[in-house]
Amino acid sequence: MSTPFRESGIVQELTCPRCKKKTLPGLDVAPCPAGCGTLVSAFAATEVFSAKELRVDAATRWWRRREPCPMCSDAMTLRGSDPGYFQGCDGHVFWVDADTIAHTGLANGVDEGKLQRKRESSAVLEQEQQARVAHETQRMNAKREKEEREARLQRVSPPAAMDPSEFPTLSTGESLALAASIGVVATPILRSQFDAMHRRQRELEQRVAALESALAAIRATLAARD
Repeated sequence: MSTPFRESGIVQELTCPRCKKKTLPGLDVAPCPAGCGTLVSAFAATEVFSAKELRVDAATRWWRRREPCPMCSDAMTLRGSDPGYFQGCDGHVFWVDADTIAHTGLANGVDEGKLQRKRESSAVLEQEQQARVAHETQRMNAKREKEEREARLQRVSPPAAMDPSEFPTLSTGESLALAASIGVVATPILRSQFDAMHRRQRELEQRVAALESALAAIRATLAARD
């Protein structure tokens, strides 16, 4: 029988990250009662998966939706390799879909003896606890930096009520001057947006001029026939 999730010594029953309905047993290796897959705690992951499997995979093409970690709510990252992709959060849990289990280390089962020896080793437990704390600190720092970047972008973005079509005849320099006059900082991102808008305006003007020229030619031809 698998053993409880070890997070500050508290047994935790988590909701299945796939179906969002069933409650998973508070075990280190906890299968969803609905058959969605199996959740593996960070405590047991090193005994279940290989080091290669646990490395974050840079691949982004995956047809399944990545789920948030049921403990910290951050999006889990892709692990393993095709067809054995699974997802996980280093400091908390790993999720393996039912039809993927056979292609991962979980297919070999769980060595309860290794897990028990790991629990009885205070040095190993302390080392893993430190690793989880380091991961959690890194995760929180990354989250804070992301929020700060988004806040800065919001401060330099044009007001929502500002429609670029309201000033279509402005040049790039005039558009930037207008942005500065209303307190919008001309960042490289904003400058690029104005440049793209200006190029689009010029293309539309050229198309309109070409259509007007063609229409004038047609009218001249019809008038000559009359």
